Amino acid sequence: MKIPILIKSFKRAELTLKVLDRVMEAKPEIIYITSDGPRLNVDNEKEKIFETRKLIDNYDFGSCNVTKKYLDKNLGINKIRELTKWFFEHNKTGILLEDDIIPNISYFNLVEELLERYENNEKVKFITGSNFISKKHKVKNKSYFFTNIPSFWGCASWAEVWNSIDFDLANKISEEKYISILKNKFTRKRDYNYFKRLYDYQRTGSQIGGDQKIMFNIWAQNGVCIAPSKNLISNIGIDHKYANSKISNKMTKLSNLKTEEITNINHPSEIIIEKKYDQLQMDNVYNPQQSIITRGYNKIKRTLKTKIYNPKKA
Repeated sequence: MKIPILIKSFKRAELTLKVLDRVMEAKPEIIYITSDGPRLNVDNEKEKIFETRKLIDNYDFGSCNVTKKYLDKNLGINKIRELTKWFFEHNKTGILLEDDIIPNISYFNLVEELLERYENNEKVKFITGSNFISKKHKVKNKSYFFTNIPSFWGCASWAEVWNSIDFDLANKISEEKYISILKNKFTRKRDYNYFKRLYDYQRTGSQIGGDQKIMFNIWAQNGVCIAPSKNLISNIGIDHKYANSKISNKMTKLSNLKTEEITNINHPSEIIIEKKYDQLQMDNVYNPQQSIITRGYNKIKRTLKTKIYNPKKA
């Protein structure tokens, strides 16, 4: 496989080994591996990182061209994207894998073909390998479809797309433009309210995930993402033993999902958003319907938080 692959390692040697083994099954020609530095306030993290790096250094990559970037200091979750930027400084296109993402072997062939097929299509921004709701939403006669609400586990893209992303975009544009982007994408009120609340947090100085910031850029550029008709990614790192950060019950449900194989690749005839998928993605993954008790509890929490951090506004 000619497409370069970036593997972002950290301190989970056992999981990193599994990712390396799966990647090597695809017979890649080029691999980049990064390793963030240890945090000063986390016990035994330095030792675990060095253990993971030792595993990588001793791994048999055969004839594959491997480039490594090990950091002495921790970049942190909000600056770790700098390692992806470094990767795309050396490659026009590539696959991005975390240290707990295990793709189905057919994923590599699909992504390689789609990266070439949509290379000059300015509308397509990312190709993803995850489909959390493939059992609820069956797609016939095509191997993939287009979505506004992707998961970025096992994603691939182009350097030009990555370099166009402004992670502070939601903070920089006017209120009018910000509202317009969200209303243009979401006709259902609960979906609009979910994302408006999320990006309102960012606009008031709170931190949100990098994936959500990427997604806002895609919407602002009127872009779309590709999702496979079958789930091609299993995240093996979402549990209390392996997690690098706090995890929610919602995330736990997405752990260790089974993958399926896509063999013969059937292309859609045109770029049209799969609206049913996006609704199911919202209702089952991003913003599941909560009970009255849970909604009331969360409303009280938000009210108290507002009073604590913004007493005048409250």
